[in-house]
Amino acid sequence: MFKDDQGHTITLDPAAAKLTIVHFWATWCTPCSAEMPEVDAAQASYDSKDLKIITLSMDGDNQADKVKAFFTEHNIAHLTPYLDRGMESFNAIHSPGLPTTLFINHTGKEIARAEGPLDWKSKETIGFIEKALH
Repeated sequence: MFKDDQGHTITLDPAAAKLTIVHFWATWCTPCSAEMPEVDAAQASYDSKDLKIITLSMDGDNQADKVKAFFTEHNIAHLTPYLDRGMESFNAIHSPGLPTTLFINHTGKEIARAEGPLDWKSKETIGFIEKALH
């Protein structure tokens, strides 16, 4: 569970897409900030192919305005800003740091994880996403 920018609780529904990608990031994390335009481009590229990318900000419980400003400043148009309030989701995955990206299939099973920046334009990443969507 996590919160949208209005404070509403959202529950991950992996059945809503063939592949769900949960991307943990923060505005203060330099590699995360650099990666976000590529994450946005990936969502745009696969929007019609049953892929959903959820970006969970680790900026803090009361930082919705900061996250929304980041999205505006960096032209992030295909993603929705979400907050991991109290770091509940991040703590549950036992990751050593940011950014971290989870790939979850439609049954809710984690099928891959990237800890650290991911090259969203690489042949390996694109190939993995394409295979998971088929």
